[in-house]
Amino acid sequence: RVRDVSTPPRARAAGLGEHPGFDLLAQRPGERHRAVEVKGRAGVGAVELTDNEWATACTQGDDYWLYVVFDCATPAPRLVRVGVG
Repeated sequence: RVRDVSTPPRARAAGLGEHPGFDLLAQRPGERHRAVEVKGRAGVGAVELTDNEWATACTQGDDYWLYVVFDCATPAPRLVRVGVG
């Protein structure tokens, strides 16, 4: 199950604080949740986390997943998972 928690109302509806530090809350039955942050770039370039996102990544460790989509403005976007833990 994946829940969008990227806005304060959606985060509250999922039982989280208004700014959880990630975009998606993912959980398979019987497993721990995963905090998923998604960043996109029209082309290529640096990706930055906010202070809140970084603090959440440090707290969540292996349960925090960062995905970056490069070349979003092209017919061939590329998805990369970045290890932060």
